[in-house]
Amino acid sequence: QARLGPARPAQPSPLGRLGRMPQKAAQRQGEAVLGEVESMGKAAGSEDELNAEKRSLTTPFRCGDLVRVYSGEAKVWHDDGVVVNVTTKASQNGNMHLPADSVKVQYNSARRCIWATPQQSSDILKPSCRPGAPTSLLGELYQETGWLYTSWHVRSAELRCGFLRWWASAEDRQRGARPIGTVSLLGLELLNVRNFEFGVRSACTKQVVYTFDATTKAGADDWISSLREHARYCEDMRDHLAALRRDLEASGGVLAVPAHAA
Repeated sequence: QARLGPARPAQPSPLGRLGRMPQKAAQRQGEAVLGEVESMGKAAGSEDELNAEKRSLTTPFRCGDLVRVYSGEAKVWHDDGVVVNVTTKASQNGNMHLPADSVKVQYNSARRCIWATPQQSSDILKPSCRPGAPTSLLGELYQETGWLYTSWHVRSAELRCGFLRWWASAEDRQRGARPIGTVSLLGLELLNVRNFEFGVRSACTKQVVYTFDATTKAGADDWISSLREHARYCEDMRDHLAALRRDLEASGGVLAVPAHAA
């Protein structure tokens, strides 16, 4: 670390001599001094910009970045990680010391989180080129239940990252209860679309059709459009992961495949 040397003796300010100089000379001298001050300010600003640029170059990940995460325990790569936090200075997380530029990543279908220091990041995190997930959709739907005699029940439904999930109530969803229904939208078929109702069947439902009612045309249009968009996302993820699996197998790696892209 650079240290300051002995204090320099005070120098008389050029501005203090202006009163003893001819007027034009004093004006030129003053302009020169002001120009020097402005140059120093610009240099300082340039240095700050340069430091910021260097920091951006040495910080490989930012919040929201899509990454692959290596699990040393399972010895597999998870290609569903998202950077959710980046430290800007050294900090403490419980018993863990986190230097600046440490990153927190959520992965494994958002069920796990991991902190990685800058030294660890190069070994367990890699940028991911997987497709970005469509916008999530959250709301209430009526679900038809029963076989011979059917009835309708209000569900709190969520469409996120290629999955349609629903709970008995919004309170159950908010407290993290297990959903009473989950459907991966890979191979989606929309059946019996009429009025405000629609049926959902996919590769994972084993021919079972789940029927919902959005109660309004605008609501039904939103759900049907979003379901199709998330189904396309599942297909894109399947193709992406198939290519990634081939690349990893060629190098001796193993990929953990999310359920919606299996």
